[in-house]
Amino acid sequence: MIEVIYKEDKCKAQGNEQFFHIPKNIRQIGLISEEHKIYIEDYAYTFLGRIAAEQPMKGRLAVLLGQSNWAEGTSYIFIRCALQVQEMDISPEHLNFSDEVWGKVNEQMEEYFPGQEVVGWFFSAPQISMEVTDVIYRTHMNSFGGNDKVLFLMEPQEKEEAFFRYENGHMAKQLGYYVYYEKNPMMQEYMIAMNQEQESDSREKVTDDAVLTFRSKVRRKQEKRASEEQKKMSAVMYAASACLALAVLAVGVNFVNRYDKMQQISGQAKQVSVQPETKTATPKPEENAKITEKLMEENNTEKETLTILEKDKEKTTGETPTPTVAEKEDKQKSETVQDQDMEEKPNEADDAKKDEKTSGEVHESYTIRPGDTLFKISIQRYGDMSEISEICRLNGISEDDIIYPGQTILLP
Repeated sequence: MIEVIYKEDKCKAQGNEQFFHIPKNIRQIGLISEEHKIYIEDYAYTFLGRIAAEQPMKGRLAVLLGQSNWAEGTSYIFIRCALQVQEMDISPEHLNFSDEVWGKVNEQMEEYFPGQEVVGWFFSAPQISMEVTDVIYRTHMNSFGGNDKVLFLMEPQEKEEAFFRYENGHMAKQLGYYVYYEKNPMMQEYMIAMNQEQESDSREKVTDDAVLTFRSKVRRKQEKRASEEQKKMSAVMYAASACLALAVLAVGVNFVNRYDKMQQISGQAKQVSVQPETKTATPKPEENAKITEKLMEENNTEKETLTILEKDKEKTTGETPTPTVAEKEDKQKSETVQDQDMEEKPNEADDAKKDEKTSGEVHESYTIRPGDTLFKISIQRYGDMSEISEICRLNGISEDDIIYPGQTILLP
């Protein structure tokens, strides 16, 4: 059970002419006996927990300092300070507070904790049970005898702790205690001095193995990062190579297909347009009409095919293909045949020409590139801004609309 109490009482100690006060800011741990009450200051409590946790596989000793009082049949023990013992071998099987150890403890008490008295001792060791062994019992009776001295045991790995007090010939485990909070400048200065000493010792005890271990970890980390970056770069290069190969393959296939279609169309146009030299008779009007219809169908087919080729080329290279010499000759020959038909059937030829112009009208498509604007496109294509309105009309947009890279528009 943990309870925080805000309280301050003053009691007069029996056999002592001065008053002692009970701390007002208290944290209760466990159940408190009405006959024996133990108070440990938070700085001292924190210091003991820290030295036990620094090296949990080794034993730690400390002398508890403060004062003990009696009032109305209740004993009060106040632990204000803790002085670490470093001048002896520490183990659960061997504990000995020799005269040399006590001499060093008394020197440090006068230096850091003047006016404080010994009220007990602290012992921590790995895998120690919360029971008093024969060695611990003999050490307590030899160096900390009396009812006003306590033992504070701590197991650093399992975080177990308990206070013990000598009662009726044995060490009795106390069910609870208080942790109180007050200004404790003596303990603060001692903890600062211990921290500085430990930092100095730790710098001196750094071994080559520790340095090599650290460097090895850093090197492995760098190698791992370099390997990950190399894998990412390999994946990017593989993807780029695959895309390039596909693009080259697509361009090659489109080129072969266009070349075959152009050869086929050119051959068909020559067969239709060439007149046999052996025939000198003038064709009949009915035959002229049939020839005109056939030429118009073939011309429309040729234009649709060329339109498809132009779109393929624009998608592949972004440029508009120029008509070949064969295409120009085919177009001229087709127009010659159409003119002959128009002389015999003006009205029918006019209608056919209008239909051919309407069905064969093809506008150039253009793919927007980064940085393009309607103004820039009109200047580059036509040398002025006169075609901006026509471009907007063909694409159903206004001059204020925004165009984006990758967008395809028609040009007049």
